Amino acid sequence: MASIRDLKSDVQYLVSEIVSDCSNVMVLHPDKKNDVLGLIEKALDILDSSLNKINDGKGKNKAYFNGIKNDAINAADAIYNQLRDIVGVK
Repeated sequence: MASIRDLKSDVQYLVSEIVSDCSNVMVLHPDKKNDVLGLIEKALDILDSSLNKINDGKGKNKAYFNGIKNDAINAADAIYNQLRDIVGVK
């Protein structure tokens, strides 16, 4: 991990990709809009909680920040699995 700024940028990028993919699904599958909006809310919760943990981590060690990054990646993976289930792709 190079810096806290990079970590914040990585988390923001990850969430923006989720939101973008969810927006594409809503355009292609308008009947599943409510389900997809729930995933966008989950993604924004990931962003908020990750940024709060990063900001509260002043003076913490590298493992703390790596844990935040891993948690965000795992949560994003779970959202993508849910999105895949909504769309019906196997």
